[in-house]
Parts: sequence; structure tokens; C-alpha cells
Amino acid sequence: MSAFYIMRVTGEGNITAGAAYIGKGVMIGVDIGEVVFDGQYTDSAGRMVGEVVMTRPKSESVTLKFDWPSSFADGLEQAMTVEGKPVRVRFEKLKDLP
Repeated sequence: MSAFYIMRVTGEGNITAGAAYIGKGVMIGVDIGEVVFDGQYTDSAGRMVGEVVMTRPKSESVTLKFDWPSSFADGLEQAMTVEGKPVRVRFEKLKDLP
């Protein structure tokens, strides 16, 4: 599963995009709004469960939890909650990495 992904995020009138590395229990990425994502996950029984810290420029960090299918990059949107608001994230694999 170690790969580099395009990340598209939509929710409540907001749209952003970015890139992320996801693999070996690590998720790290950025979006076009200069938000940095840094987290970890476990992959077991077909589920990818973890948390990621979202840090915005000049703002507090927020910890986000997720529980997605291991096939999260299948083109379907994955659900998250950010500061109490529903958000949908879609991943597109660009390249497998070692």
C-alpha cells in the first residue's frame, strides 16, 4: 500500500486538493491551503484505522480520526469529521513506493 496519492477534499462549500504519502503505518501530506497532515494508522481485517494531525498556518492543530476500508483509494469518497463538520476525501494513487 505504500504509495503517493492525490487527495481531493470537499465539505460544506469548501474544496481543496493536495498530495499525501500513505504507507508503512504513516500518513503525511499537504494541501493547497498550506495545511500539513501528519499521522499514523494500522491496517487490519480490511480496515485502515488511525489519526492524523492537521496543522493550518497560524492556527491550532486538530487531530482527526479515520476508519476507512483498506481499499480507500478505489475512487470512492471516504468520510471524515473536521471540527464537527462532515468532510469527504477521495484519493487517487499516483505511484507505488517501496
